[in-house]
Amino acid sequence: MKRRYPPILTEDPTSGGDPDVRPRLLAARLAASDRTALHRRGWEGRRGSVPRIVVAPAPGLGLGLGLGLGMVATWLAAAAFTAFALLSPVAARGADSPDAADAEPAVPGLTPEFLRALAAASRPASNAVPVSAPRSEARNSPLSAVARVPVATPGIPGLGLTTAGAAIPAGQRSTGAALALREAVEVDGEGIFLDQVLVAEPATPLPHLRLAPAPVVGQVTLLTRTQVVAWIEANAPAVLAARWKGAEEARVVRRTRSLEEVEVRDMLRTVLQREQVRDRGELELRLTRAWSSIVVPDEPLSLRVVDLPASGVGAHFIVRFELWAGEERVGSWQVSAAAKVWREVLVAESGIRRGQLLRGAPIIRERRDILTLRDPAVAGVEDEAGELEFRENVMAGHPIFVRALRVRPVVFRGSIVDGVVNDGAMTINLKVEVLEDGLPGHVVRVRNPKTRREMLGKVQNEQTILLPM
Repeated sequence: MKRRYPPILTEDPTSGGDPDVRPRLLAARLAASDRTALHRRGWEGRRGSVPRIVVAPAPGLGLGLGLGLGMVATWLAAAAFTAFALLSPVAARGADSPDAADAEPAVPGLTPEFLRALAAASRPASNAVPVSAPRSEARNSPLSAVARVPVATPGIPGLGLTTAGAAIPAGQRSTGAALALREAVEVDGEGIFLDQVLVAEPATPLPHLRLAPAPVVGQVTLLTRTQVVAWIEANAPAVLAARWKGAEEARVVRRTRSLEEVEVRDMLRTVLQREQVRDRGELELRLTRAWSSIVVPDEPLSLRVVDLPASGVGAHFIVRFELWAGEERVGSWQVSAAAKVWREVLVAESGIRRGQLLRGAPIIRERRDILTLRDPAVAGVEDEAGELEFRENVMAGHPIFVRALRVRPVVFRGSIVDGVVNDGAMTINLKVEVLEDGLPGHVVRVRNPKTRREMLGKVQNEQTILLPM
């Protein structure tokens, strides 16, 4: 079923019955609608398709009206604050004078009672705590962000303002000193402490409380005033101050220094002496390649050897080590080094022949590098009984090695001794020829001079060798 729409009025009912007036009024109304209307598609009515007219306000009318009202409000506010600033001191002085009650007000409406109330409202309250809020907060800071807390303005009840991170608990009295945030702070690996980032004015000692972990070497931690205030409110409310000064944020870095080659070499030598060389001698270490200075924390460092050749410390070797600052690993490095292990050894002052006793040999002590010696040298021997002798010739100036000494034998090659054969209660004695030198307890070869038969015997003393059956 087709919907029926009410007819659209095209005539002015207030124009009366004059045929000339009605067309003029209709034309003026249509012209005004064309200027301030939005035309939509037509509707079907009794009189055919006609345009629908939606009346709308002019686009510039709201903007102009808003600007005008804003300018008027701004001018009125400025005039009110100017009058308040100029007349409040006069009102404060005049309200206390004895002639204030009889004096005629200079401005109509400014009575003495009104001026006294205005002066009382302008005085700051005793419990007011002025605070300043930072403009920005550092991202990824170790301290938690502080919520914006509304603070009532003293002297004007009901008016609430919002300050970023400057909230003070109710009933908390502030200290008389002002706190200032340092702009640049250097800390060690223990952490960031309150007395490092803040300074009191006048000078007052602050508690040594840990705020956050220390930054890694080469990185920067930013602490804003908002975060420091929030931490103090949560952990040390007694430190709250009435005034804040200094920077809006503190730039915290690790305290560092440069590590030179001399220090690295000494640390590495100490570790290798304790763990590898031990009591074999005194280690002398030298880096074969130049060491580039590096930046490390300005704290006590420890060195740990990670990789070393299987043969240990040699004349030339490569070692890998790590540097640690407490429990923090600073880094790992690899260096090529040359080493010497110095020790006093016995050296032949003149030539020594085989069979000569050590006690009367011409020997001296010299400091030599034992890493260049193929065999271990003798560092010091006590031979008061004269039981040691040289088993080989030693040239003058050469060190005396362990292999060149032996205990002096009791039987010698070519000597004739008694050979004893024991069989229960029966004992047989015969003369035998010794074919090699021997010590007591050693087994040597002997020969029967008559039968030319060779056999093995155990040396008992310098004149007796036990023979088996």
